[in-house]
Amino acid sequence: MSASAAPEPSPYTEAELTEDHPSDEDPGLLPMLEGFSALETEHPEALTANSDIAVRINTSATRTEQLRAMDDAVNDMSVTMADGLGQRLGSLYLAARDDGDLPRTTELISRSTDLVAPPWTSIDKAKGHFGYIRPFIAMPDRIVKHQDLTGKIYEVAKYSFPSGHTEEASVQGLVLATLLPELAPQILARASEAGNNRIVLGVHYPLDVIGGRMVGTRMVVARWHDSTFRPLLEQARTELRAVLEERCGDDLSSCISDDTPYLPTDEALRVYTERLTYGLPRVGTAGLAPEIPPGAEDLLLTAFPNLSAEQRRELLELTALDSGYPLDLSGSGEGAETAGWQRLNVAAALAAEPVVADDGTVTLPQEDTSSPAATAGSGDGPQAHAEAWAGRHLLVLGGSVLLLFLVVISVLVVRARRRGRVPA
Repeated sequence: MSASAAPEPSPYTEAELTEDHPSDEDPGLLPMLEGFSALETEHPEALTANSDIAVRINTSATRTEQLRAMDDAVNDMSVTMADGLGQRLGSLYLAARDDGDLPRTTELISRSTDLVAPPWTSIDKAKGHFGYIRPFIAMPDRIVKHQDLTGKIYEVAKYSFPSGHTEEASVQGLVLATLLPELAPQILARASEAGNNRIVLGVHYPLDVIGGRMVGTRMVVARWHDSTFRPLLEQARTELRAVLEERCGDDLSSCISDDTPYLPTDEALRVYTERLTYGLPRVGTAGLAPEIPPGAEDLLLTAFPNLSAEQRRELLELTALDSGYPLDLSGSGEGAETAGWQRLNVAAALAAEPVVADDGTVTLPQEDTSSPAATAGSGDGPQAHAEAWAGRHLLVLGGSVLLLFLVVISVLVVRARRRGRVPA
């Protein structure tokens, strides 16, 4: 099936760019992260494991993985994470952005414009509140400061929780996943790699990454749940899908099936789910009912337009993590708006194949149900994919120093600094 021609590029209007939205109002991020304070006072074993996992990921990273982490660190991750769309579709996406054919998508998620991020996105207040010292500062004898080709990786403020880069990657990745739900597991696994890359570099711990993901998810929920902002997301979705189909020359489902994916779906779901907890020890009660944050069901609108809001909430409950892992506030009495963020497994929900009974109840085939207790994975990122990235991005001649890469990435750092914030 041939794809129809995409419409002419049409940026958002000035009125759309400057309109105020209910989701601009700051909900206050500290309460949803207060599970961290309980770890410090009641579960030091979890913080010990947090440090040990950070050391393992940092010290076991290959040079290719280190360079990939630096790429995510200094550049716009809505660009560097393009490989989450697949080998061909990712390239088509980047070319379309470069050619100016995706003005709405770019305005929405690029680092320099970041339209989707509400005004309350800064997490500097949270970093100062929790005062958790970065790994390379707190454990200089255990953490390796990798050869920094950018000169910027370790020039950061000393506090680490939650991770700003992971928050940004989660926002960008989750928006792309809702625009392209057919690729949600791969896109979200790639976004989780961007967070994991902060651990590779020794500037963050697993808990920092988990907290950053929670905050980023809350931001995207706020935007999709806001009836005045949602049209901007829907316009970007229409634009992105039309442009990808035109450039691919076929309908999107065929383009995806013919492409080489970032990871097979099962592997993408496994990697993403492992990084929801990083195998940290359970510190609370297992088996508590999920508390789904209000509005989170709207993350599933594009994947399941025929399900009601209540049915989408049921789907989030069915795919949620079990209770009791670090930063989970289930059973705290704080309410779902505060307590429910750690347990959301959005990748599993978007990839699910729900069955709706005659009474409207949603169930899942047993094999589609997300594991209630995510186990610890390597956290290192798929080696094979990292090597493929290396083949595309690095020039290696007989083991010589990567001088060309040093020059290129230095230029990219300067550009990134000029065009917008580089979070920590």
